[in-house]
This record gives sequence, structure tokens and C-alpha cells, in this order.
Amino acid sequence: QANRRHDVVAIQIIDPHEEHLPALGRITLEDAETGEVSEINLRNKEDLADFYHHRASAQVELEKQFRGMDVDHLRLCTGEPYAPELIKFFRMRLDRQRRP
Repeated sequence: QANRRHDVVAIQIIDPHEEHLPALGRITLEDAETGEVSEINLRNKEDLADFYHHRASAQVELEKQFRGMDVDHLRLCTGEPYAPELIKFFRMRLDRQRRP
């Protein structure tokens, strides 16, 4: 609804520690949206592959939802300077809006 009346941009903040988990052994994870709790063994290649596949699928679905709502989306990483990415992103949006 907000996107109908306002210019909405989704900014996703990514922590590299969440993207590449160290092989620490068993950990318990809780999905913040669904409350689903799961346990994975980070030393088990199958568990780790399943985890990364699930994260990649969730990311694709999220991006599809943003496109479907016509909401621009930007991913920023906590380990990198954000200003250059923001400038690049908003320049790109401005260029796109100026095109007929």
C-alpha cells in the first residue's frame, strides 16, 4: 500500500558472518518471520549445502516479491562502505526515471 502513495525503496543489510558460516559444529537457527526452529551441523557438507540453498531460494523469492510490488531493492553489506553503493543506486534510479 505504501508504494502506491510514496516512493518506496527496500534496503537489505547483509552481514558477511551470516552469509558464510564457519564450521563450528551444531547450531540452532530460528526463522524470524515464521518462528520455525531448525538445527544444522556446520561441519556436515549436506546440512551446509541445504542451508545455503534455502537462503538463496529465500533471497530469490524476496527479490521477486519486490519486483512484483514495483519496489526498488538494494543490498548493502556491513563490511563495506555504504555511501558509494547508495550514490550509485540512486543515480541509477534517477537515470531510469528521466528516460521516457
